[in-house]
Amino acid sequence: MSRFLFFAAVAIVVSTVGCSSKPHDSADAGGTTGTAGATGSPGGTGGAAIGGTGGDGIGGTTGSAGNGTATGNAGIGGTTSSAGAGGTTGSAGAGGTTGTAGVTGGGGVGTQCLGKDVDVRATTVTGAVTINGVAATDPTTKGEGSIFLRNATDTALLGSTANASGTYSALVIPGTYDLYFGFSAAGTAVPNNARAKLRSGVVVGASPLHLDVDIPTTKVSGTVTVNGGAITNTNGGEGTVSLVNAAGDSAILANTAPTGSYSTLVVPGTYDLYYTNTVSGSLLPTNTAAKIQSGIVVGTSPLSLNIDVPVQTVSAAITINGAAVTGAAKGQWFLALKNAAGDRAELLTYASSTGAYSARVVPGTYDLYWTCNGSDLPGNTAAKIKSGIVVGTSALSLSVDVPSATISGAVTVNGAVSSALFTGITYLNLRNAAGDTVPLPIATAGTYSARAIPGTYDLYYGNANAGLNSTVPRNAAARIQSAIVVGTSPLVLNIDIPATTVSGTATINGTPITTTAQSAFVLTLQSAAGDKVQLATRPQGGAFSTPVVPGTYDLYYTRQGDIGLEVPNNVLTKIRSGIVVGASPFALDVDIRATTVSGAITTNGVVNPGVPGDLAFIALSDGVSNIADSGAQLTPAVSASGTYQTRVLAGRYELYYFTFRATGTTIPRNLNAHLGCFIVP
Repeated sequence: MSRFLFFAAVAIVVSTVGCSSKPHDSADAGGTTGTAGATGSPGGTGGAAIGGTGGDGIGGTTGSAGNGTATGNAGIGGTTSSAGAGGTTGSAGAGGTTGTAGVTGGGGVGTQCLGKDVDVRATTVTGAVTINGVAATDPTTKGEGSIFLRNATDTALLGSTANASGTYSALVIPGTYDLYFGFSAAGTAVPNNARAKLRSGVVVGASPLHLDVDIPTTKVSGTVTVNGGAITNTNGGEGTVSLVNAAGDSAILANTAPTGSYSTLVVPGTYDLYYTNTVSGSLLPTNTAAKIQSGIVVGTSPLSLNIDVPVQTVSAAITINGAAVTGAAKGQWFLALKNAAGDRAELLTYASSTGAYSARVVPGTYDLYWTCNGSDLPGNTAAKIKSGIVVGTSALSLSVDVPSATISGAVTVNGAVSSALFTGITYLNLRNAAGDTVPLPIATAGTYSARAIPGTYDLYYGNANAGLNSTVPRNAAARIQSAIVVGTSPLVLNIDIPATTVSGTATINGTPITTTAQSAFVLTLQSAAGDKVQLATRPQGGAFSTPVVPGTYDLYYTRQGDIGLEVPNNVLTKIRSGIVVGASPFALDVDIRATTVSGAITTNGVVNPGVPGDLAFIALSDGVSNIADSGAQLTPAVSASGTYQTRVLAGRYELYYFTFRATGTTIPRNLNAHLGCFIVP
C-alpha cells in the first residue's frame, strides 16, 4: 500500500478509461517561426479555442510564417494570450505577432484534454489458456503462471494458467501491447520463466478481443557440478543456475543441492547461463551474477544440458601505507571483486595470521574494492584499490597496499562552533565521481578526524533528520565544497557550513491557516542536483522558519494524512521554481492555490461500483516526474455513486488509471494506463 502515498489523485471514484464528453478549452499550437525570405508571407492561422462550458481558451504559441503576400496574417495565440470566455464554442485565441516572411510554416495542432466528467473506456479480452496445447488447470500438481499484456509504460493482467475452465476474461484499456507469461508456482507443466514474451503487437481496440494463448515449453535437464564434482552437502554453500536472455527474462534451472541433477521446463529461446550464490559456504563461489555459458538455444525438442560451475580460490592480503595492520583494526574491512557486467564476489573468509581475506570465485577479470567503517583505517565505502585482476584456472594470491591519509579540522556553522552538531554523528561526507564516500563524523565539539584513500572528492553536508527547530541546516545532501584533493600527506581542512534562515507564512488561496486540518502538508525545497530541505511540516498558523544551505531550489508541496477537502491532495508537486537562497535571511511567503474538482466517473459510460475486494485508482501526474513521484493524491476508482470530489493544486496534469487489486472482471486490469491530459483551473 505504500505505493498509494506517492500517487496523485483526482478524488475520482472510477474504474476504466477515455475522454470526457466536455473537453477543456484548448487552442491550436502554432508551428515554429519561419525563416526570412524575399517576400513577406502570411502568418499562421489564429488558433480557435475548443468549446467548453464557460471555459477560457488557452493561447497557443506564436504562429509560423507561410509563403504568399507581402504582409503576414496574425499568428496563433501567443504563449501568454488566453481566449475569451467560452460559449458553446470557445472563442478564438488572441492574435500573435505578425508572421515573419520565409519558408512555409508548419500548421498548429489542436489538443483536447479530458473534462471534469471522466469515462474510462475498456475492452473485454477473452480466450483459452494452454501449455503446449493442453490446459493446465490443476495448480497443485501442474503449477501456475500468469499471462499479461505489457507495453513500454503499462501492464494489464489477463489471467492465470490455473483457471478451472482453462479460459480467462479481463477488461483492458485499449492500446498496443506484447503478450507475456510469468511463472508463479512450480509444477509438472508450467515453465519456470519469469517474463517470457509470447507474442508482439497485440492491439486491443474498442471491440471485444478473442485471444487464445498457448505457452510453449521444452524440458531442459542435466547435472550440476562444481569444478567437475558434485556438492555432497549444503555446508559448502548453495547457489542457483539460471537461463537469462537479452530481454531480461530468466528461468531458474536448478540449485546446487546434493542430488546433482535437475529437470525443468523453459519457454524456447536463446539464453546465457548464470550462476548466483544464495548461501555462503566454503565450497561454492560467492559470485552474485556470474555468466558461465553463452548462446544456449532451447528449441522445441528436449535439451540435455550438463552444467559445471568453474571456481578458483582468490585471497588478498592488505597492508596500509606499506605496513601490516595490527591490533583492533585487523580485519575491520571488507573486500569484493566486481566486473563490468555487474557481477560481484565478496572475499568473506579472514585469516588473522596472514591478514588476508579469501573466497572461491568464478574465473574472470575483476576490479578489487575496499569498504571500511573503522576510524583507524580509510573509511571509504566503495574504493577501487586494484584493477584488471584476472582469475584463471589456478589459485590466485594478491598483496594489495592501501594508501591512507588523515583528514581533520574544525567544523563551524556560519563561522561559529555549533552545539547542534552532535558528537559521533556524520553530517559531512567526502564523495568522488565514482560514488565512493568517506564519512567525516564529528569527533569532539567543533572538530572531526578521519582517514581516506587519496583522491579528489567533493564535500557534502546532510542533516535531513534534524528537528524543525534545529539551528543547523536541514539539507539532505548539499554540496558545500568541490575538488578537494586528498594526497599522501595529512590534510587539514577546516569546514564552515553556510546557513541562511528561510522563513515565511503559508496561506491557502490567500486565506490564513487556522486549523490543524488546514496545516496537513509539507513544503520542501529541492535542487537540480537532488538535495532536499524540508521547510515546513504541518505548520501551525502556516508559519515556518528553517536554516538552509544557500543555493537555487524549486518549491514542492505534499499533502499529509488522508484525502479530504481542507488542503490539496497533491504529493511532491512543484509550486514554484528558481528560488535563490543567498547569504542573507530570506522571506518566502507561500500561497497554496487550491481548486475543488468534482464530476462523474463511469466505466464504458456506466456507473461501476466494482465487486468486494476491487481496489483501483485514478491519479494525476505532473507530466514531468514519474507518476509514483508526484501529482495529486489517490482516490478509489470504483464508486456506487459514480461521482467524485477532491481538492488539488491548479495546473495541467496527465491522468492515469491503475489497479492494485481486481477480484472480478468488472474493472480494467491495467497497472499504469495513461488516459489523457487534465486541466485544473
